[in-house]
Amino acid sequence: MFDFLMGSGFERFLKQLAQIEAGGFGAVGPCDNPPDCKAAVKPMPTVIVSAYPIHVGVDSHCVVCKEAFELGD
Repeated sequence: MFDFLMGSGFERFLKQLAQIEAGGFGAVGPCDNPPDCKAAVKPMPTVIVSAYPIHVGVDSHCVVCKEAFELGD
């Protein structure tokens, strides 16, 4: 715990705390990794979600839009 507090983890914690204070808990505001624009997402391959464990069993949400997978979607 001491190493975390004295290392970069503490700075990251303070930065996140400041963002919460500035925008309220759970508020959407500036972040280090903003979502991609539609122009960047459009050329990505489309995958039809199946019951095969690779989709629903392992990854339950899209890594880009964070929406939950639905079968056949």
